[in-house]
Amino acid sequence: MKFDCEVLAGNIRGLRYKARMSQQEAADAIGVDISTLANYEAGRTVPSFEKAWMIANLFGVSLDALGGRNAVVA
Repeated sequence: MKFDCEVLAGNIRGLRYKARMSQQEAADAIGVDISTLANYEAGRTVPSFEKAWMIANLFGVSLDALGGRNAVVA
């Protein structure tokens, strides 16, 4: 399976919406600037492994699910 940053971006955005968190709240929780999170959600950039791990942990999903490898999470 090929990595698709659009799937990752959509999952991050969808999980944040589902958790009813603002971009600022989510950005603060993972220790990034709001513009960095906005770039993740737009698919312009991808998070480092460490930040992806923190995002997955914040929303209670696996890295596989966050990246779209298993099930759709958002």
